[in-house]
Amino acid sequence: MTQLARLPTELFHELFQYLWANEILHSFSNLSDQMNSILESYSSYRINFQSTRYSIFQRICEQIQPEQVISLILSDKNDTPHLTKIFLSYFHIQQFTNLRLLSLIQVEHDSLCKILPELSKLKRLHSLSFDNSSGKGKFVDFTDTNTKIYSLLPKSSSETILQLKYLCTTYSDALTSMNFPNLLQLRLNCHSLHPLNAILQQAPQLKSLTLFLDVFRDLYAFQPCYSLRKLILIVKHAHMSIDLIGQFLEKFSNVTHFELKNIFGFAHRSLIDGFQWERIAQSFSIFNFKFHMKDTLTERNLDSFRTRFWIEEKHWFVVCQHNYLFTVSLSDFGLPYIGLTCMKSLYSTIPNNAILYHPKYLIFHRRPSNTQFCFTTIQNLQPIWLGSVQLLSSIIDLNQIQYLTIIPPVFSLFKNISSHMPKLHTLRFEGNQVDIDVPEQSSLSGLQLKQIHTLQFHIAKDSKKSIYDLQMISYSFPLVEHISTWPVKSRSDIIYIIGLFKQLSSISFVIHQSIDKIKRYSEFDSQLILNDIEKYLHCSAMCRIDFISENDRTPDLLHFWLCERVR
Repeated sequence: MTQLARLPTELFHELFQYLWANEILHSFSNLSDQMNSILESYSSYRINFQSTRYSIFQRICEQIQPEQVISLILSDKNDTPHLTKIFLSYFHIQQFTNLRLLSLIQVEHDSLCKILPELSKLKRLHSLSFDNSSGKGKFVDFTDTNTKIYSLLPKSSSETILQLKYLCTTYSDALTSMNFPNLLQLRLNCHSLHPLNAILQQAPQLKSLTLFLDVFRDLYAFQPCYSLRKLILIVKHAHMSIDLIGQFLEKFSNVTHFELKNIFGFAHRSLIDGFQWERIAQSFSIFNFKFHMKDTLTERNLDSFRTRFWIEEKHWFVVCQHNYLFTVSLSDFGLPYIGLTCMKSLYSTIPNNAILYHPKYLIFHRRPSNTQFCFTTIQNLQPIWLGSVQLLSSIIDLNQIQYLTIIPPVFSLFKNISSHMPKLHTLRFEGNQVDIDVPEQSSLSGLQLKQIHTLQFHIAKDSKKSIYDLQMISYSFPLVEHISTWPVKSRSDIIYIIGLFKQLSSISFVIHQSIDKIKRYSEFDSQLILNDIEKYLHCSAMCRIDFISENDRTPDLLHFWLCERVR
């Protein structure tokens, strides 16, 4: 500490720009009075409360003053239920007078209603992101729109909108009556194109637009937008022809960066015609796409993408595999995964195959007949068949694996995790054969993998027995902080499982399908469960119950965020 004390305060403040608030406080708090003074004088803290431990959340709320914060991320996702509600018991959002960026991730309805009316008091805010409270993914159910949130937006946020440079939201209809004189980037989740026209006319400086669309329609009477340079279009149901896309792009004549991707269903056949795209994409400097086709593609489908325009002039390369067609320049814009046994059907326009598409997710089915490919960017691996770790290493750079999906036949892989997968932190257990196949779990016996922080279980809600020995798992993964989703039949199951994992921060349960509706109401009362947790485990917790549906308020899923246990 003597050497650190000689460094100027400005140098520490420069270093802090690269760290989150929790990292700064953990590393530098209480080293000396001088260091504490440096922390107190720092005025650019960035707080990220996603997947945070309750003790870290509490420490930040108690040590940092709101005027010291320039960036704030609040999340009420399953691993931090009710976080925003507790945060608002410490602070009022208007106290964050120097806040530049605010991101609200699946924040619960009541908390949103407290935050939104106060946004106009944040005079320095220039980046705002908030989605719907249901949190069902990128695409929302637009038939279940919360009208109260819609009514709050125009009244509370119009002043804030005027100063924003970045906006990300699902509430597109509420924005049609607002002005965006300074907006440069917009990420919008829309049912259709209908509200977009009005929004764009009020955003004269908009440079970048990312659209998550349910359906591609309502193109009529669409006005041009000349300021836009970057357009990303991600469509849930891509029932659109290339002619329709061309008409749409005519409204954005100055766009030089265009990306197009369909999520569900099958893309229109005309979208895999490179000659037609050549006519549309003349002015693009960056062009990426991913299409899911109904029919299996062959190498002949790439012929229209082998022209001088694609290969020599633009240097855009295209790959087809099975029924996917995609560009290779973006590693996360191509296939959601790649199956290793499909390598024979992978074709590309890359000369001499000098470059290979770099996926992030690979499914390893069985020993491949063609191993000339080597994947160096795989982060998510699902080995369904396993020969030897040496064979895996010859095809995949295992050092990059962060997420591993494991099934009983490949449990032997556990013994190689520490030596071959140093970055691995999340394990997903697939239990599709839970009732018919009880595996040998000796691979875990006596083994401890302290690098694993997250366990995910995919077990049928109606399974009659578990193939997994939870006591063995709790021993083998002693530092696990997050678990989802384990089936339970009673409150005592919940207490027992939480008690096994001493470092647990969050856990989600699914109520077993055999439990009838009456027992679900009586047995899985949130307050009764919280009382049991405090009584038997000596810690408090937050609990959120998800119901079967909006119309059926029967408990189905239970999410817990745990405080530190009293030892």
